[in-house]
Amino acid sequence: MNQNMASNQLGESTSPMTGQITDASTCANRSSRVLFGDKLPKELREMIHSNSLALCPGIQPPALLEAVNKATRAELLETYRRINYVVRKENHDKFRKVPVHKFLLIRHLTLVYEGKDEDAWLGFHTDKSMLMNKFKTLTIDLSNYDGAPFTLLGTMFSWVTNLSSLVMASSEGIVKFTFVFARPCTRAEDAIRREINVKFGFEPKIEPDLSSGRDLHVLVWEASEHYLKARAK
Repeated sequence: MNQNMASNQLGESTSPMTGQITDASTCANRSSRVLFGDKLPKELREMIHSNSLALCPGIQPPALLEAVNKATRAELLETYRRINYVVRKENHDKFRKVPVHKFLLIRHLTLVYEGKDEDAWLGFHTDKSMLMNKFKTLTIDLSNYDGAPFTLLGTMFSWVTNLSSLVMASSEGIVKFTFVFARPCTRAEDAIRREINVKFGFEPKIEPDLSSGRDLHVLVWEASEHYLKARAK
């Protein structure tokens, strides 16, 4: 299936603001155990469920969308599309031009690197997100990256600097960043783990891929926003 096509068993589009869902799978994580408090004000419901509506590895919709009734799902879908954004090479210019009032609603940013070497890279050093954002999580999807190890490209150190800048620029406070690989034990993974562990001071945890059907290798660095900002300086 073309990755730019979206369809799923919900019978409704589950595309976030620009990224596309590839199939009907959902991730079986703790979000499926979150109850929807329909008697609470809508603004409070959005705050409670924001973290549970993040895309899963492999750009899959969260389990919460299937754990509620149809009326509730419609409201959750509205929030889900607004707070997720998937950036690929072909839509990076569009991402740069998102109006500020919509840009500041994004909580979960996914960056997809596809192809070989420098052709795969997204230039974030001049992006407004490096100066201001309200991201809570960052996901870097390298599952279709076919290039050389990043250190050989001369891009790894500047990329880690960009990650630090995104963390520093978030007024909400980034608490989690995730790297997604097609398989474990690649030279790219080794380079990323080494540089990020040095910068942020701890090893990632490995999380199972329960959603994509591709058995992706998922590394997660997760800590308090205050700790990550302190290490990002």
